[in-house]
Order: sequence, then structure tokens, then C-alpha cells
Amino acid sequence: MGNPSATSIPADATHFGHGDRKTAMNSDTARQRAENSFKKQESASASGQAATEHETGALAIREKTERLKALRLAKEAQEKASDGDK
Repeated sequence: MGNPSATSIPADATHFGHGDRKTAMNSDTARQRAENSFKKQESASASGQAATEHETGALAIREKTERLKALRLAKEAQEKASDGDK
């Protein structure tokens, strides 16, 4: 079979030139898909975080409103009792 190291050509060498472009395009496409997927996940995470922050804020407002209402009712009851003493 002659000297294999002198003229040794890999069996897939003929596909080398065209395969690089196809691999590069597939790589770019795969990277774009991964980036898009990441952006969607990041957006969903941010939306979920915003909803949680909104719910926390709404709860704080309800608690403050209830406390202020209780204080107002207690003050009105005290004023009514003091008006009745006169």
C-alpha cells in the first residue's frame, strides 16, 4: 500500500470546505435560539418578580389602611364618649 504518511488524506477531507459554512450557520442559529430562550426566561422571571413586589406593596397598603381605620374609629369613639360626658 505505499507510504501512508506521505499522501494520507482523511476520508472526510472533501467535505471540509462546505461543512464549515454549514456548521457555522448551525452554530449561529443555535446561539440565536439559546439567546432568545434566555431572554424569554429572563423576561418571565422579571415579570414574576414585579408581580411579587406588587403583591407585597398591595399587602402593605391594606395593612396600613386597616391600622389607620382602627385608629380613626377609636378616635371617633373617644370623641363621642367625651361629647356624651358634657
